[in-house]
Amino acid sequence: MNDLDYCYQHGIGTEKDETKAFLLYKLAAENGHITSMNNLGECYQYGIGTNKDEIKAFALYKELVERGHIYSLYDLGYCYENGVGTEKDENKAFKLYKEYENKL
Repeated sequence: MNDLDYCYQHGIGTEKDETKAFLLYKLAAENGHITSMNNLGECYQYGIGTNKDEIKAFALYKELVERGHIYSLYDLGYCYENGVGTEKDENKAFKLYKEYENKL
């Protein structure tokens, strides 16, 4: 389902509809689609198709890192570096960025 949600988010082949994209990401995430969970985190982080909720974004990224999602290491590092949904912690950010680079 991730491709369709992405198309709605960016208006690829259809009219841009961030609310529909958010709802599709959420549905796919509820069904265990890992990439959609990450995209849902970005929707919460930046207020794409929903109200901005940095705490929910942080929680999703953290869960994804615990589940082994490589790209969420970067997103979680960004949260720690910039205090998005959590206390700022540059040491944790550095460790996450380093782990991300090592896994690419």
